[in-house]
Amino acid sequence: MTGKIVPKVSLVLPTTGNEASVRRALGCVTGFGSERLLRGIELIVFLNVKDDPAKDYSGIERYVESLRPLVHSAKVVRTGRYYISAEESALNGVKHATGELLWIVGDKRIFTPEGLTAIDAFVHERPAPCAYFNSVWFTNLGFSNAHASTHMASPRALLPYKQWVMRHGFNFMATSMGAWIYERQLMDLGVWKEIIDTCGAHFSHVTAMLYGIREKNVMAHSVFAIQAEAKAYHDGDTSEWNRYADLAGTYLYYPWTFGIVRQFQFLIDRGVYRYDDLRRSMCSEAMTLRRQVDEIYNHFFVQIRLGRSNLRERLSAEQCEEIVGFLDRVCPEKVILNRLLRDFHAGAETDDFKIFDDKSAHIGDACSLDWKQVKLSSLIVGQVGSSFVRLHPSGYLLSKVTDNEHFLLAYKLLDPPATSIHWTLTDGDILSVSNNTVAQPRAWSDLYPPSVERRTGTPDSARRRRVRQVVSALYRHEWVARRVSAMPRSLKVRLRAWFM
Repeated sequence: MTGKIVPKVSLVLPTTGNEASVRRALGCVTGFGSERLLRGIELIVFLNVKDDPAKDYSGIERYVESLRPLVHSAKVVRTGRYYISAEESALNGVKHATGELLWIVGDKRIFTPEGLTAIDAFVHERPAPCAYFNSVWFTNLGFSNAHASTHMASPRALLPYKQWVMRHGFNFMATSMGAWIYERQLMDLGVWKEIIDTCGAHFSHVTAMLYGIREKNVMAHSVFAIQAEAKAYHDGDTSEWNRYADLAGTYLYYPWTFGIVRQFQFLIDRGVYRYDDLRRSMCSEAMTLRRQVDEIYNHFFVQIRLGRSNLRERLSAEQCEEIVGFLDRVCPEKVILNRLLRDFHAGAETDDFKIFDDKSAHIGDACSLDWKQVKLSSLIVGQVGSSFVRLHPSGYLLSKVTDNEHFLLAYKLLDPPATSIHWTLTDGDILSVSNNTVAQPRAWSDLYPPSVERRTGTPDSARRRRVRQVVSALYRHEWVARRVSAMPRSLKVRLRAWFM
């Protein structure tokens, strides 16, 4: 069925040529999708492969051809060059799309019958210009951790796309290919290409979507539409990121430092984001919950430390100032930490080992406040009675100063209720908070949060600290770094766990 009818959905699958993965992903769609859904799909498999005459991809072409009778149309497009990032591959695959809706699908996805039913309903009912579908992860051994990618209080939630990203993160599930379907005209390919060229490829499709969709609604579904295969870096293996950095001629943590900073600046310069929006934004995946800016702080700190022992990874003074200058605007409450990071970078070449290691320990603690008592403490902007007032993506959140845990649900849920026994959410001005929404103090202890002390280490923490010092000193030598890099992945993961 290849008439002139415009297809409902352009399903674009970029792949590096793993036939088993392509068959697995598309087999789920064609095996469980309704006839109505399939008849509206324009299938485009974009083969992003290196020019290697020894490899034969005809099996993928024959398989896609066999699906032609089931769908509106099907074709395989072979790239004229090899793109080193999934985002660049996806962009060039989308150039061939003509459907009303765009559905970019990674070849490491497995679709569920329930999810395809929900996708079918969205495609034909179209309650919003964009839809998101939940997912779980599984390993290459087939084990699932049963952790939802997104936690919701209702089966479906309608909210602005920008709010979705602010509440759940820019560089996690917002990047998930296969979990999103949206009206194709909302993705400006020229803007997407500009973002890749000026800011970097990673997360560029999210930035392009934010530019196009902005405050338009996304219909978020709690049903699991996909199972996503976990990658090696989820277990601490950085070899793939090392390979990408080598090919791209950039730094190891570029995507989470310069890349993400420049993409946010791109959105701010065009009026899509404000610095205040980023200050309120969260970063949440599986059990992880932190501010979005903490992702930048953590990776910026690690990049500076890495540059101490590896000249190729060392940031220039101008590059350091670009990131810290951005953080000064986004996080005025962290101005002291920003100054410490400037000093930390400036001393990376000149400080002796003890001074550098002492700075590293101090700043590392300041960048990684993950224990519950102080988690999200930098979001506190006021206190009314016995309630803290915290920044929240949708406005302000009020909760008891003695609550170190329950209020976190208001950040973890994509669609938290406005009121609960543990919090109140308001989108009004902070000065207009009504006395009816806050708890009044009854005792002296209601006015102060529980005492927080720095965590104590394990009994052997002093020994481990000394080991880390020795290892760091050795790692400054290039021959040591080369040998460590050549170790098997399993051994590197075990060593990292022991040292850290």
